[in-house]
Amino acid sequence: MPIKPPNLDDRRYEDIVAQARALIPQYTPEWTNLGDADPGMTLVQLFAWMTEMTIYRLNRVPDKTYIHFLNFIGEERRPARPAVAPVTFRLRADFPVEVPAFTKVATRQREGVPSLDFMTSQGLTVHDSNVVRVMAVRGGPTPSVREVPFSWLGGEPGALAFAGGAGVSLFDIDPLAYGPDAYTPHQYLYLGHDDLRLMDINPEEERPANWVEKCLDGRSGPVIASTDYMRAYADQIRPWVNAPYTVLGTDGFGRSDSRQKLRHFFEVDRYFVVLAALNALRKEGKVEVGLVKQAIEKYGIDTDKPYPVMH
Repeated sequence: MPIKPPNLDDRRYEDIVAQARALIPQYTPEWTNLGDADPGMTLVQLFAWMTEMTIYRLNRVPDKTYIHFLNFIGEERRPARPAVAPVTFRLRADFPVEVPAFTKVATRQREGVPSLDFMTSQGLTVHDSNVVRVMAVRGGPTPSVREVPFSWLGGEPGALAFAGGAGVSLFDIDPLAYGPDAYTPHQYLYLGHDDLRLMDINPEEERPANWVEKCLDGRSGPVIASTDYMRAYADQIRPWVNAPYTVLGTDGFGRSDSRQKLRHFFEVDRYFVVLAALNALRKEGKVEVGLVKQAIEKYGIDTDKPYPVMH
């Protein structure tokens, strides 16, 4: 059964009369008699009846005309997307288990209700680590640190629930600057781990190498990071990259009809990764500028295109 499109205007006769009556004191304060016997209210009721007839015809336009109307006012139809549901994995082994991407999972089949099949969107590692404490840190002129209480969701130690599942704001938002219901993207959730320590806890012992340092050990040359997030996301590991480090990210504003074109607009696709690597090698004096120009010409990179951050 096709989905019935919503009405473009769901007002009725009574709504239009009430709306007009509420606007009368604003535009004509000398008009004080708003009863049904007033000749002016008779005209209001007449035009409300005519407006309701217009709305009725507007709501009966064909679906094709309705779609063209939405396109005309700038509305965009979103492509179909698969249903998404959170899944909790429980570890039964004594060692971490790798779950590859596109692993099939399903809901429990009940009497008269068939099971629903899902696939994981990305690979993950299932381990027995649990969150012990959640701390919220606020900087600025009056820094503060507070502990955020939480509980286990459904009794599962690997899933956290804040405020009984209702959620909680980990960071304070200034109501004057952002409004009572505002959302600011400049908030970050940091998961602490011993591998991310910069300082030496024991000055008599050498700090063990973290995961980033282990991955880059024995490798030479510049390091290029490309992310679909802001550059600050990949820039977090800069202190542990002991090499020229260039980060490409989607800072700025832009829209496109495909992920491939969007990555090219923000200069984070494979062509710009190659260009960033060649530029880093040029700065080290290992390649000539002519090789960089060849790459720009080969990949059709427009050097005069607006920078996304300034666009």
